[in-house]
Amino acid sequence: MAVSKSSAGKKQQKKLPSWMMGGQDAEKAFEKEDAETKARREANARLFRFRVKPGETTSVTFVDGDVHLTGPKKGSFVNSVPVVYEHTVKTGPKKWDQYLCIAEDEPCPFCASDNRRYICAVFTVIDHSEWTSRKGETYTNQRKLFVAKSQTYKKLKKRAAKHGALTGWTVEISRTDDRSAAVGDEFEWEDQQALTTLADEYDLPEILEGTDYVEELPYHSGEELRTLGFADDLEDPDDADDSEGDSLPESGDTPF
Repeated sequence: MAVSKSSAGKKQQKKLPSWMMGGQDAEKAFEKEDAETKARREANARLFRFRVKPGETTSVTFVDGDVHLTGPKKGSFVNSVPVVYEHTVKTGPKKWDQYLCIAEDEPCPFCASDNRRYICAVFTVIDHSEWTSRKGETYTNQRKLFVAKSQTYKKLKKRAAKHGALTGWTVEISRTDDRSAAVGDEFEWEDQQALTTLADEYDLPEILEGTDYVEELPYHSGEELRTLGFADDLEDPDDADDSEGDSLPESGDTPF
């Protein structure tokens, strides 16, 4: 029995159940899945971000943080220390990620959703703490990004201006409580060593080459962010561990 075009059309227009996708919705879902997979792979290839758990003490060694010693810029950090605007975005029930603010170049979906951006300076440190991954592997003396927001940045700049640099200095860091900066709020400076000595001691020759912050702080265009599912309905991270402006939520043993 022949099926008329009108009846075939009605079958094609039948509403799909909520758990099934078709047409453009399906295509967008595949695009988002591909974009998320790419983002995860890129994140896993980047340096972790340093943080201290509330009430704990650890130590790090800065491998950059030189300052201008003379001239009109005396006391300020050289260009090897980047300063950027970021957004902290909730991407899961207990997961928060950081994305660069793109408002200087194009409309930023995070700003459009009233997700507040913050300014921060980014350093590289050797984290001397020891931690164990979910796979049971133990790590120590790893290079990590030290992201300093306003209050922490002021402390570091004051220290660097007084001593000529942060580079090579080992510092004991404590975090008072969960309202304090995630990178710690109490600093006890111990001693300073040459980068060549540190590279040999910790088998980290890469610290002599410097950190490629363009790679470590990737720029995502507005189109890329929308493909990842970020639109104007983003949640502002008021309930994130961010009270002082430096804190970041827990995210397991993944880069953030």
